[in-house]
Amino acid sequence: MKSQNIIASVFAFIIGIFIFNSLAPAQGIKFDESLFGDSVKYVNCFDNSISGCYSNISGYGLSYTRRFLNSYAITFTGLSIYNESKKWEDMTKAKLTENTTNILYNFGIEIQRDIFTTNATKVFGMIGGYYSKVNDEDLKNGNDETIYAVGAGFGFQLYLSKYVSAYASIGYKLDHSDKITTTNGKDSPALRNQTMVGFGTGLSFSF
Repeated sequence: MKSQNIIASVFAFIIGIFIFNSLAPAQGIKFDESLFGDSVKYVNCFDNSISGCYSNISGYGLSYTRRFLNSYAITFTGLSIYNESKKWEDMTKAKLTENTTNILYNFGIEIQRDIFTTNATKVFGMIGGYYSKVNDEDLKNGNDETIYAVGAGFGFQLYLSKYVSAYASIGYKLDHSDKITTTNGKDSPALRNQTMVGFGTGLSFSF
């Protein structure tokens, strides 16, 4: 019952984000900065961007973002790391003394909607999620963990030029984790569901 209430709270928050966004104008709120003199527009000059980012809501690594319908954007994020190490007792390679494998990969997606913009900044609503797999093993021990996450929140993006921008986001998220820990050849499964504050940051290049 407790986990059901947590999941219901997360989805209620996500639905609230979408309702809030739907009340905003179709192209977001735009501020007239002409009162402050001439200003160069940097925001949303291009429809494509690539980023180096970290988000515990929608994934981490390298990302590609595509804008659509004037005020919306969709981002795909991914990272994959593989490391394998083996050592043998002698040149016959008959007996392993070390056999270590480290695998990490995650794939995420995020949808954004502009809420309001200026010439050099914008605030957006976002919803996203990611899938992650971590596997660390040696001859006797290991950790194999699968994580699913989903969340929603708001972000702020600062444009340093038409091409370069930095952004940060904060929201609320739900994590689901299945983990198997191996100690001296014996497996121990574990399950975790939790809600927590989510955040993200990144540096983006538009083109």
